[in-house]
Amino acid sequence: MSHSNTALSTVADYDSDLSPEITYRLATTHEELEAAFALVWDAYTEVGLHKSDDAGLRLTKYHLLPDTRVFIAIANVESRKAGKICTEEKVVGTVSIVHDGCLGLPSEELSKDHIINLRQDGGRLAEFIALASNKKGTDNRVTMKLLRLAYEYCHQNGITQIIASLAQHHIGFYRRFMGFKPLGKLSCYQSANDTTAQVHALCVRESFSLIEKRSTGLFSDYNWRLFWERQAEETLNLAKKMRPWDQKKIQYFSARHPFLLELIDIAAAGALCKEYERLGCEFSIV
Repeated sequence: MSHSNTALSTVADYDSDLSPEITYRLATTHEELEAAFALVWDAYTEVGLHKSDDAGLRLTKYHLLPDTRVFIAIANVESRKAGKICTEEKVVGTVSIVHDGCLGLPSEELSKDHIINLRQDGGRLAEFIALASNKKGTDNRVTMKLLRLAYEYCHQNGITQIIASLAQHHIGFYRRFMGFKPLGKLSCYQSANDTTAQVHALCVRESFSLIEKRSTGLFSDYNWRLFWERQAEETLNLAKKMRPWDQKKIQYFSARHPFLLELIDIAAAGALCKEYERLGCEFSIV
């Protein structure tokens, strides 16, 4: 699957009447990742899940983990510039998948004991974070398609439990569409700007039939059906094989996001260094 190396943008200012095609892929380049993190910042600040700071990007220390994966939805948008019709790639949705590892999971801030219990029961855990899609855009099912792709990734990679820390107003959707079940109680989530949230878990094996049923309607979209038949497997295989961020990319986002360093204490930095070293890679944020 070919990837563009041109600069990507979000659809915050999209106002074209032309309906773009949307496809889905793994974010691998600086441009793709930056556009995804910018979209999350836009969406989260708009609804109060992130403070309106100067970063313009929302990424976490968990994005530095070697096995974190960022999926994106890309629209090929036609716009008129200087009387000419131009085509530009724009990020219209994203979701990140964090594997349980040396940093644990983000949801442990809210429900540590429940996560520990799932881990001790032999579960292989992963968490969905940084889910965002544009509200002005072209396909109001982008979120559902991203979740379906992320679920398939977990299903193929032996994840037994998918975790998500859900803002109160999102809980109903996740329970209906995917069958998430609550862990613990509603609590103040500091990492989401003190939003009231609740940790939920999804048993991958038990939820398969429900998600297949809920996803059926998505295939009425020709582009999604074509992607699923011709590109999804390639995308998922790429996600399995993807190497950790190289030092250049780590340094780029450390400089681009000045608050990222504040999220990484000595223990986290040491754990990341060991994890990268185990994979024969270098990690440094200095």
